[in-house]
Amino acid sequence: MEWGSHNRDSSKPLDSKPRFPRGFVLQGSQLVTSRVLPAFQQRFTGVLAGIPADLTSRMEHEMKTKTTKTKPPRPFRNFPDAIDEILSGYGPRARIVVLWRQLDRKQDVWTYLGRLQPEQCEIEMIGDRFGGGWYRAKILGAWDRERRREEYFEQVAFGIDQQWWPMTAETRERIRKQHGM
Repeated sequence: MEWGSHNRDSSKPLDSKPRFPRGFVLQGSQLVTSRVLPAFQQRFTGVLAGIPADLTSRMEHEMKTKTTKTKPPRPFRNFPDAIDEILSGYGPRARIVVLWRQLDRKQDVWTYLGRLQPEQCEIEMIGDRFGGGWYRAKILGAWDRERRREEYFEQVAFGIDQQWWPMTAETRERIRKQHGM
């Protein structure tokens, strides 16, 4: 049966080639055997663009391996939230500490307090300046020119008792500016 013979009585002309969307290949057609099959065989018979197959698999494996920059080990700490002890463990490598305070009664709302020097980040100094509450501190190092940002060491969460250190006027002002309260 010839292609298109089923519509002999219709007014449409007979097409010698079927119409399919671009990229669709009919199995067993001349297009498959003349163009697609040799290209498929060439890729998988061991030669890809003139390079032996074992070399290509080795190259693919090398391309997939991830190169990571090794970080120095984290300094020892007695408590996971002792910010001053952690900063002293990093020594001069810690250049800046970015500090946030959790907004009262809201879990995921944080108020940015600023970028502080590591010497300013003792628990008593933070309590005196900003008051009690839950804090998050990101410890950063020297500027990395390649990545155009500071080297990231770690993030530490800690709390300061609000009974002993009430919220200060500076913290209230920052909350008002950032959250409109």
